Amino acid sequence: FDKVDALAMIGQMERVSRDLVVLLTPNGFVPQAPTEDEPWQEHRCGFGPGELANLGYEVHGVGGVAFLRKPYGAFRSGPVGQALAFASRPVAAARPGAAFHLLAVRSTAA
Repeated sequence: FDKVDALAMIGQMERVSRDLVVLLTPNGFVPQAPTEDEPWQEHRCGFGPGELANLGYEVHGVGGVAFLRKPYGAFRSGPVGQALAFASRPVAAARPGAAFHLLAVRSTAA
C-alpha cells in the first residue's frame, strides 16, 4: 500500500473492529521489490513506532534487532544470525525503534 491507502485501511480496520486492531509491520520503510512468485510483496511505505503510537497504538518491538536482518527479512549470517536475533528479542521489546518488526495493538472496545 501507499501511505494514504495504508492509513485508510487501518481506519477501516478500527471502524469495523469490536475489540482490538493488531498490526504487524516492518519497522520503518524496508525496500522490497516484488518477485515473480510474489508480485504483491513490493513495499511502498512504512511505519515507525512513533507514527503508530501517534495513531493510538501500543507499540512493541519484535523479531530481534533490525541490523541482524537483510532484504525480505532473511537473517544475516544464516543460523548464527537467527540465533542472535532470537537472543536480541529483549532489546527489541524494550526499544521498538531498534526492532526489525513492530507489533502495534489498539483497543477499539467501547
